[in-house]
Amino acid sequence: MIAAVVAIAVVAAALLFASGWLSAARRGRQVRADLTRMLDVTAARAAGLEGAIGETRGQAASLETRLGERTAHVTALEGELGRVHGTLAAVEGELGRARADLAAVEKRAPHAAGESVATLRAMLAPVLEREKLAQDLSSLQAKVGLRDLPKLLDAISDAGGFSAVVLSDDAGLPVAASANAGASAQVLDRLVGAASLVLMLADRAETSSEPRPLGVVMHDESNRMVVFRIFSVDNARFVLTAAARGRPLLPNTLDPIVGKLETVLARRTFAA
Repeated sequence: MIAAVVAIAVVAAALLFASGWLSAARRGRQVRADLTRMLDVTAARAAGLEGAIGETRGQAASLETRLGERTAHVTALEGELGRVHGTLAAVEGELGRARADLAAVEKRAPHAAGESVATLRAMLAPVLEREKLAQDLSSLQAKVGLRDLPKLLDAISDAGGFSAVVLSDDAGLPVAASANAGASAQVLDRLVGAASLVLMLADRAETSSEPRPLGVVMHDESNRMVVFRIFSVDNARFVLTAAARGRPLLPNTLDPIVGKLETVLARRTFAA
């Protein structure tokens, strides 16, 4: 009886152990399956994360490349901007100097204008004086006749401000002379002698097949200017000589009066 009870107890214990073992085995398989699924899910997630990480690394590399390019571009732009700033500074400096020069010119402009006008007047003064002399000589009235020659020479002396005016012929003799200027007879004789020398030079030029001179100006050491004007009337040559001190004379100074002298000398008569 006791043996049966013991046997039953042993069997019951064995059954209990077996059922516990089976339950634990089933539970272990379930846990293993759950762990396997979790491992698969984790592996899948890890693979996805690795792909995302790879993609992110690629994007990061691309961004680094683009950032490098933009950095180089920014560096180039900074260099160009620096050069532009340098050029702008140079231009501003040049503009400042130009403004300063302009201000100086504007400040000096009234004085410069006055100086320019004065300079222009000084330059034009001899021209205007010659034009006035030519007009005054051409407006002189001459009567036909040798008797009025001295009066005509006086008028020439007054119009031109000459210190002496004398008319001589090709023989070296005086025909008439001005009297109002107060020139001495010696001065007039020297002028007639100089006129004879001018005629000799004109003859030499003509014999050398050179153009015949019509006007000659002599400037002596006393700052006296003497103009000789050669002209012909009826195959006879005459020299009109005029002297002035401290003023310029040209070879054609006496041209405006030559025509009237030719008219007077065309009739060699003492009749009025």
